[in-house]
Amino acid sequence: MIRLTILLALGLVSGLLPPANSAMAAGPFDGSYVGPRRETQNNNSGYCHDTNGPTRIVVSNNVIKFQWGVPLETTIGADGSFSVDHQGMAMRGAQAMISMKGRISGGNLEADVGNNACAAHMSLKKM
Repeated sequence: MIRLTILLALGLVSGLLPPANSAMAAGPFDGSYVGPRRETQNNNSGYCHDTNGPTRIVVSNNVIKFQWGVPLETTIGADGSFSVDHQGMAMRGAQAMISMKGRISGGNLEADVGNNACAAHMSLKKM
């Protein structure tokens, strides 16, 4: 028993064995996705701005995070699909609910984000 404890301790110290609390392995969709974001809805209420342009999303531990006036965060399903709704603030004709729905497949992330006042489509590739 003492010999096993000593060997285990030496393995941890020398890096041969991972510590019990080491981080989990990366998820299959983890990485940086980069590409264009294109406006698909604008009710001209002044709510919509900076919707077109380059976009970068980082997926970590199969969790996608994106800021669209409110923080949107959800876990990606085994099939690559994701969907999140977040209560925002209703103003200037905009619905209070903001959503992001999409899918990652073959290193491509396709998603729609926004509400009835302002929305965009993202076509991103894994870097």
